[in-house]
Amino acid sequence: MAYDQNARHRERRATDPDYREKKNAQQRERRATDLEYRERINAQQRERQRERYATDPDYRERINAQQRERRATDPDYREKKNAQQRERRATDPDYREKKNAQQRERGHPYAALRRAAKLQRTPAWLTDKHRKEIAAIYKRAAQITARTGIAHHVDHILPLQGKNISGLHVPSNLQILTETENKTKGNTYHE
Repeated sequence: MAYDQNARHRERRATDPDYREKKNAQQRERRATDLEYRERINAQQRERQRERYATDPDYRERINAQQRERRATDPDYREKKNAQQRERRATDPDYREKKNAQQRERGHPYAALRRAAKLQRTPAWLTDKHRKEIAAIYKRAAQITARTGIAHHVDHILPLQGKNISGLHVPSNLQILTETENKTKGNTYHE
């Protein structure tokens, strides 16, 4: 029979009611003082969480429900989370690059949804001439951005995922707007 290293801890938890609190206090103290230990433990927890996400389909929903409840009941929760991120950005110079690498590796879900919508809203009758026109519009927006220093986006006049109306990804449905105008317009259509 293989040695079970956690058997001793389970036995102590069963017999000593204060054992769990003692161990938690020890771990909190060690995490506060030993950065290498904290990183190792955090990496192990992230790996366990990834495995759990992969094997338990309801796990992500339970975690999201807990976080929604916490945001609703604890008014300082969001500020605490923002303060933690600001602190990490200040202390870890590679924090932003790590987060960007994670998003690139995972793929941003909103970008994936948008790409899928654009593909679904691109008609089959689109010719090479139309595709070149679309590419030219995006290129023109990039040139205007470079020339003026103000970010310009290519906007769909009739939104691809509008509430009451839905447009196509075709040259006649594209226009160039500044970033501010595009974000203000959002997913709406104004006649």
